[in-house]
Amino acid sequence: MAWDLLINVYKLPKDRLYVTYHAGDKALGVQEDTEARDLWLKIGIDPGKLVPYGSKENFWGNLIR
Repeated sequence: MAWDLLINVYKLPKDRLYVTYHAGDKALGVQEDTEARDLWLKIGIDPGKLVPYGSKENFWGNLIR
């Protein structure tokens, strides 16, 4: 829904947006979120604008600590 809001309501150009996903955390035993990565790729995100972030850099990583 957030993607739809940004692209279709606010009319932001999707080619200028970057997307992150959780890269995993070996210390916590958390694997890379390949499901999220694959979903972003499926909707057409440029792979060069899809960035894996670790727990320290990624919002979602802070929720699992």
